[in-house]
Amino acid sequence: MAPDETECQDWMMKIQEILNKKVKNNNNNLNKESSKRQILKIAPELNNLIIYCCSIGYDGSMYELNVIIIVMNFLSPIENIDYREMCSIRESKIEKYLNISQYKTIKNFTSHHLMRVYPEGTRIYSSNYNPIKMWNCGIQMAALNYQTKDKPMQLNHAKFLQNGQCGYVLMPSYMKTESYNPFVKPVDLDCCSPIVLTVKIICAKNLRKLIKGILSPSVEVE
Repeated sequence: MAPDETECQDWMMKIQEILNKKVKNNNNNLNKESSKRQILKIAPELNNLIIYCCSIGYDGSMYELNVIIIVMNFLSPIENIDYREMCSIRESKIEKYLNISQYKTIKNFTSHHLMRVYPEGTRIYSSNYNPIKMWNCGIQMAALNYQTKDKPMQLNHAKFLQNGQCGYVLMPSYMKTESYNPFVKPVDLDCCSPIVLTVKIICAKNLRKLIKGILSPSVEVE
């Protein structure tokens, strides 16, 4: 303890000076760090490679409401939609277009703009729809519930094993032709040839016999 009040005040002043000096030093360090961050710039070559997709949706403004109505009607091409804008639709709304009579509306739209389909909210068990129908109609992004390892997820995994597993597969050239119809079996595809896979079942063991009688197992190949 200080011997008297005067010395106590001196101590308090010195402590305050030390604290002020420390705060000032901290502020100077922060200013230096901030100036360093401002000096740092992204290389334009890298920046030009990055494209952010903006999902088009209604947020209360009349402009976006009009845009989403136009998108949902699949009028193609849509001049007032930027190439970075992406139409995002749930599976139940797109299902009615996945047939032989209306598939061209989607095909025409996706030839000029991005489209993303996502699972219905009623899939409470995180099940998935079949993404092949979406891909065949030119839809670029078929969002799935990755936490569920079901058949659609297996198909998705197999699809994107192509192209070095980079997550992007180029659309086949035959899908860009006017005659392409995903609901009609193609007669001749010069650009590609089918892969024939032969599976031979050699044996099976440890099969459970749930009922009495002869065990007659079946093999399902997916």
